[in-house]
Amino acid sequence: MLRIVIENLSSLNRACANCGRLWGRTDLLCDPCWRRFDQLLGSELERMEYDFKVYALFCWEKEEIDSLKSRLLLAFKGGGLGSASQRIANLFAARKSIDKPAEGLVFVPAPPRIHQTRDHAYAWGQALARCYGGTVLPLLRRGQSGEQKSRALAERAKSTMSYFGQTLPENPRLIFVDDLIASGYTAKAAFEALGKPEHFEVWTVAHRPRVHHRK
Repeated sequence: MLRIVIENLSSLNRACANCGRLWGRTDLLCDPCWRRFDQLLGSELERMEYDFKVYALFCWEKEEIDSLKSRLLLAFKGGGLGSASQRIANLFAARKSIDKPAEGLVFVPAPPRIHQTRDHAYAWGQALARCYGGTVLPLLRRGQSGEQKSRALAERAKSTMSYFGQTLPENPRLIFVDDLIASGYTAKAAFEALGKPEHFEVWTVAHRPRVHHRK
């Protein structure tokens, strides 16, 4: 409860990441920019096929590097604001329903750079769990240090993750959650670390197209 109170108070003293507005509540964006962001989104999620299904709230094109989408995504990476994660998750849930009960649904956040800490990917998983039910389990740890974006593609291909063993429900539906998917190497490393489960999907805020094509 105290965390929620502090977050609500801090939102009144934070500039909008897009327009810089200070007046009123700001959950990364001010209310007018949130409405504009919603209008920019398609009526359906972006869908890609890697070795598994990937769903993204929006496609982040290279030419949009200086745009509302970019500013929101970069601010979201900073973490520390669960209310903004929930807003984004609500927009995602409005565009994707699930055809089975939440039983067995497990959201697996991308592992943070510092093991056993919670970052924006964990907050994204929590927000999605509030929309769909299910649980959030941080099952993975990074096998190498360093930021993914600083690596060459060939080096990313060698990136490994390890599963450090929490008990899963019977016949789990595993949803790997992260803020962005581009090359797909992080998601593939998660897929392999989890034993290439039968029921595995990736739900992400944004997809940055490089090789794969949208469906």
